[in-house]
Amino acid sequence: MSIRNTPLLIKSIIFMIAMLFICVTNAYANNIKKYNANLLSIEKLEKKIENIKAQKQSTLKRINSHKRKLASTEKKLDYLDSDITAHQKLLSIQLRHLQKFQKYSILKRLANPISYNQTQHHSQMIKEFPRLHINILTVLNSLQENQRKSKKTRDDHLISLTTKLKKIKKIEAKLIKEQKKRQNKIAERKRLLKQKKIAQYARKKSNKKLLEKISLTTKQHNKFKIKKSFRDYKGQLKWPTRGVVRQKKGRKNFAWEILNKKIMPVRAIAPGEVVFSGRLGILGKVIIIDHGGKYRSVYAHLDSLHTKKGEIVKAYQIISQSGNTGGRENRGIVFELRYGRKNIDFSKWLKNA
Repeated sequence: MSIRNTPLLIKSIIFMIAMLFICVTNAYANNIKKYNANLLSIEKLEKKIENIKAQKQSTLKRINSHKRKLASTEKKLDYLDSDITAHQKLLSIQLRHLQKFQKYSILKRLANPISYNQTQHHSQMIKEFPRLHINILTVLNSLQENQRKSKKTRDDHLISLTTKLKKIKKIEAKLIKEQKKRQNKIAERKRLLKQKKIAQYARKKSNKKLLEKISLTTKQHNKFKIKKSFRDYKGQLKWPTRGVVRQKKGRKNFAWEILNKKIMPVRAIAPGEVVFSGRLGILGKVIIIDHGGKYRSVYAHLDSLHTKKGEIVKAYQIISQSGNTGGRENRGIVFELRYGRKNIDFSKWLKNA
């Protein structure tokens, strides 16, 4: 009986194995879909944050311009106040002259021949005094009107500034919310990447993309003319940025992780031609520089890209800033030196290894 039932047992075992294999492949495919969706959402959030930062800078510029206008109006007010005081002094002098003239009798002034000319002069002043008084009053009224208008404009500027400050506070609150959302997305992504299979898949995919880009750039025509071969730089190169240097673990893996607390400039290690400048999946924003003779330097997880494809770069020229694109928590870059498709040890090329 056992001999007869053996083919049935084998068939049932094969069926069970096939069902297990289908379940595992479906689960793996679902996890990969979730991972890709999370990557796209992170990239969208990073773009939104960049736009909000640009809006914030523009509003701050407008506020500074309004502050300058306020300062100019205040200066004008000060000038007006000084003009009013000067006119008031003139009026007081005229009034004092009139009071002095009224103290002495007209007969005494007429009897004295020396003071006769003075009396004539004072009489002319008395005749002209009402006209001068009216002119001074009109000037004072016009100055007071200008002062009132300038105060009103200043108050309007202050109101507009307060409204703009409120708008900026709202934008800042939005930024904080966006950052929190981004952090939550990164946390979700970390939970997914904790699974070994998905993490391995992500690394393989990013490396495949990088190798594809490197192989494409080798086929294209390069504008960069070699003055000095890259091999001559061996033992003379410097790190592309400052920070805490860590080597990524793995067999024949010579990728270097350089962490920064602040935003630091990223420099090209040697002269060359930019063959790629853009986003590359989990690696975030990436720049690849061709140094001639199959040697290429790769700079990943950058914040902003200061160079374009086809641009020729000098040695130690600033090409970008250290960032955390591609869903990284810590600020910094991942740097590689490649010969063809192979990843080579950069520590042998350093001046102070």
